Amino acid sequence: YWIPSSPGSALFGTALVDRFFQVHQGGDLAFLCGVMKALLARGALDRRFIDSRTVGEAALRASLDAQAWPDLERLAGATRADMEAFADECARAKNAVLVW
Repeated sequence: YWIPSSPGSALFGTALVDRFFQVHQGGDLAFLCGVMKALLARGALDRRFIDSRTVGEAALRASLDAQAWPDLERLAGATRADMEAFADECARAKNAVLVW
């Protein structure tokens, strides 16, 4: 991919992604559930934002607790390690853009 207004991009291309996770068709929700499960386990959440701007966290936690890692891996077509690696990246990032 290249950006026409950027000579460097035209010559060398432009990186579009930092990471890519190949999930099964329809497996994106299972992948994201695994990521949320990992983020919750790490306590890697913006508590102030969640407490002031969201509802239903208890129900989300209960739903995620009921989902076993092997099931999430099977449905997502990705490993637990992949989901945890993405959770780690999300936890470290100030902001992100997710495309799927």
